[in-house]
Amino acid sequence: MRFSRAQTIIEMLIVLAVFALLTALLVTFSRAGDLQGRLSRQADVLVYDIRRVQETAYFSRQYQDIIPCGYAISFATSSYVIQVATARDCSDQDSYSFADATALSEYRRQVSAPLGISGVTSNPIVFVRPAPRVFFYPDAEQAVVTLSSGGLSQNITINKYGGITIQ
Repeated sequence: MRFSRAQTIIEMLIVLAVFALLTALLVTFSRAGDLQGRLSRQADVLVYDIRRVQETAYFSRQYQDIIPCGYAISFATSSYVIQVATARDCSDQDSYSFADATALSEYRRQVSAPLGISGVTSNPIVFVRPAPRVFFYPDAEQAVVTLSSGGLSQNITINKYGGITIQ
């Protein structure tokens, strides 16, 4: 007597269903990981730009034949811009006027879709010279910028002394 070891159609359908389920899970986790990676990269770029604004302000870099009071970074929902802060009396932060720092390279940066800036507790954030000082509008001890997309978010916190943390 010979027994056939062939698979039945039901066994093949079960194997295909398991394979399809595993593939769907893999694709879902892959997309979530990709979004988390993009969010982390965008947070790193934002921190780099904040550090660049700090360095430009602290070393009193000349801007179009003047040494400004400081430099600022101002946020919108899908972009941010580096600005120059000027005033007659640099000790009076309420008298600062801001203009886009168009002479600086990459003074405006778009946040890559589908990411966005979902929250900012201070707008703009101003770094001034000669002592490392940071002014927030409105006045606060720290500012938090939140990048988010699809339920994922990262907070970038800047304190009064210029320290930056990513959470």
